[in-house]
Amino acid sequence: MNKKINGVSAPWMRLTRSPKAKVLGQITIHAEIEYTNAEGYSVHSDVCPPNCSPTGLQDEEYRKFLHDVLDEWLDKSKGTGGFYISGKEAAE
Repeated sequence: MNKKINGVSAPWMRLTRSPKAKVLGQITIHAEIEYTNAEGYSVHSDVCPPNCSPTGLQDEEYRKFLHDVLDEWLDKSKGTGGFYISGKEAAE
């Protein structure tokens, strides 16, 4: 089952809990949005590409999704929390 962000189905989201890369030197990507909404509740979503793979960053649909998520943070966060995309080299 796909997760939905703002009512939009996000097929890559079901893959964000896949095992991270374990090969020394392999890069993994983590993307996340978090903020406190107008009602005072915390909103948090991991929005990594499929299997946390850097090749997912080249997918046009995923890139549009990231732009939509950034727009959500800009529109609703009032500066709380954060939106980020980060790459990390596997250490083990």
